[in-house]
Amino acid sequence: MKTIILLIGTLFLFTEFVFASSVDIHGATDDTYINNHSAHDDQNWNSGHYSQLSLTNCNPSGDGVHDLVIKFDISPYIGQTIQSATINLYRVVPVWGYTIDLYRKNIDISYFNGSWSENTITWNNAPSSTYVKRMNLGNDDSLFNCWVPVDITDIADLWLSGTVQNNGIRMHVPQIVNSNFWTFQDSEESTNVPYLTLTFADPEPQAIPEPATVVLISLSALGLIRRKIKG
Repeated sequence: MKTIILLIGTLFLFTEFVFASSVDIHGATDDTYINNHSAHDDQNWNSGHYSQLSLTNCNPSGDGVHDLVIKFDISPYIGQTIQSATINLYRVVPVWGYTIDLYRKNIDISYFNGSWSENTITWNNAPSSTYVKRMNLGNDDSLFNCWVPVDITDIADLWLSGTVQNNGIRMHVPQIVNSNFWTFQDSEESTNVPYLTLTFADPEPQAIPEPATVVLISLSALGLIRRKIKG
């Protein structure tokens, strides 16, 4: 039994196990929405009855757009390489009562070029943003009370590499959807708050001995131990 334990222990000494790892960052540092309606474009929507995260483009005249804005603290991971980055938002029934689905509608995703706060941002004072991509937003399982993933890998790569400062992202519905809304839980809720999942790339592969070499070294070590015991 001691021989088997020593052999296994020696094998572990000469073998490196490499795994990808991931982390979930629960709760955004800032999240709200901004409203371009002419009566509300100077209003901050982070508190009050309509404080949930809203996303829509509901007025043919263009005067009814809600852009969702959100930011996570990823400073502990600066310099690391990722395989993926996903913002997870929990979708609920809109507080306005419109329940027609926005399933599989396109959204435009941009990153902000300047800082902002959920307590002060409005449509008019929002910093400029840089467009990155258009993607479909949807969930195959349910219309409401479900998690909706938003892939931001390309943007998170820029943040973590130091190419772009992390000022969060802006989501925009580019086409008219009449009275349809996406509404999500915000970070002030007690459950189902937004979270960011970062999955990191594997470290650079390390040279490890061939299996036969490992066995020979292990057996040699065991032989030395036996000789010492007999002596």
